[in-house]
Amino acid sequence: MSVPAYHDSLPCACAPPFKSLSLSLGLSHIEPAPSVPALEAAKALIAAELSHHPPPSPSSSKSASSANPYAHLTSPSPLDTTRYEAQDPSSSRASPNDVEPPLRRAYTSAAYLASRVQNLQLLDAYGANAWLLSNHHLENQLRALERELAQTRRDMDEVNIKRARRQELVKAELHALEDTWKKGVGRVLETEVAVHEIQAQIRDELRKRSSVHK
Repeated sequence: MSVPAYHDSLPCACAPPFKSLSLSLGLSHIEPAPSVPALEAAKALIAAELSHHPPPSPSSSKSASSANPYAHLTSPSPLDTTRYEAQDPSSSRASPNDVEPPLRRAYTSAAYLASRVQNLQLLDAYGANAWLLSNHHLENQLRALERELAQTRRDMDEVNIKRARRQELVKAELHALEDTWKKGVGRVLETEVAVHEIQAQIRDELRKRSSVHK
């Protein structure tokens, strides 16, 4: 994992407070943590901005199934298992039309019971070994995930250590650059104020000359 250069995460002076707070997390070893009033001011700005964009209200045209798509899963009615049960023999005097539906159910239940017996036999013969083998595979996957997690934590620790070292190396330089920037901004403001004062003096002088000539 590559570590971004320190100048890539420098906060911009023109950025809003909440952006500066998010950027300060990248220079946690240089910049102090934001104060409680600063955090509250940032939260107030975010809330004020979100108030202009309220969340959309849910549409009333949605059907009941789309509003609650899992309602059928909580239905109290159980599955009908009578079709899988052994069928009672019908009366010998019944007509062919009366015998056909029970006969279909009997075929269905016979196929199900035969498959059930086969599954139980397979489970009795190989179920224990399959269960142990499945547990073995799950344990291997768990160990692999634990190794990956431990390696990821070590990588994170190394990145944090490198980041702290790099920030400590450039801490003095960043403070010097910040002081230079503040002084430069101050000089620019002083220059602008002086320019406005000179312009005001020039306007006064021109006004005086124009009044003398009149």
